Amino acid sequence: MNIWISILVMMIIGGFIGMMTNFIAIRMLFRPYKAIFIGKWRLPFTPGLIPKRRDELAQKIGQVVTEHLLTGDMIQKKLQDEGLQAGLVQTAQEFFKEKMALEQPLLSLRNLLGFKMVRNAW
Repeated sequence: MNIWISILVMMIIGGFIGMMTNFIAIRMLFRPYKAIFIGKWRLPFTPGLIPKRRDELAQKIGQVVTEHLLTGDMIQKKLQDEGLQAGLVQTAQEFFKEKMALEQPLLSLRNLLGFKMVRNAW
């Protein structure tokens, strides 16, 4: 019986140590957001790793998304899907019906849709 209590106590202590290690590691990744200075010297590990390398991280994530998740073949395949095409047509028709029901002047409707003024060369 004594061995089982020892094993249980070791498991609880090990779990607590692991939990505290993870808690500290996560906090060090994200906090503090800005560098902390004491006089001229910067306190070590400030800012946290993720705020410190935010621009580099954003660039790498964007690169991974464009190279592996949103490839040209995948987008082309998705655009050829008949279900998506039908959904896009239905959404466009509902959009135009809604905008035409507003009874706005033609100029404001033109501006809303993003068309620019074209002058006739006649």
